[in-house]
Amino acid sequence: METENTPPTPTSIVLISIFWILLGTFIVTITSRYFSTPSDSYLVLFGAIPFMIGIGLIMVGWGLLTLRKWAYYTSLIFSLIGTGILLIFNTLYLGSLIMYDWEYLSIETIYGVFIPISFFLTFIFMVKYLIKNKVYFEKKQ
Repeated sequence: METENTPPTPTSIVLISIFWILLGTFIVTITSRYFSTPSDSYLVLFGAIPFMIGIGLIMVGWGLLTLRKWAYYTSLIFSLIGTGILLIFNTLYLGSLIMYDWEYLSIETIYGVFIPISFFLTFIFMVKYLIKNKVYFEKKQ
């Protein structure tokens, strides 16, 4: 019986998978409290959908770690959607800050802008590194 040599997973793919696993875990921990409500069935339904989304994100992260092709395409689609949403959000948010609060621009405002911009840059880097490392997810014949 021969063992198959698999190439080591690049650090960028490991970091992207950790991001999706942590995001899924965060969603699961936030929404799991809805399952302990006493007899309010609409709250259980309200918590079940995001809970399943969180489980799905954990599965995508694990699929990236094991170099699955479906996880590659799913995370690429999620990263592109996140990039688009954050591009629109950051454009509107920063535009409104510049147009309406220019004279009241303070250090707190700059700190408040730092978090959305850092998430936007995170999604851009995820898309870049997923496209760059596509070769790892192709089937070896």
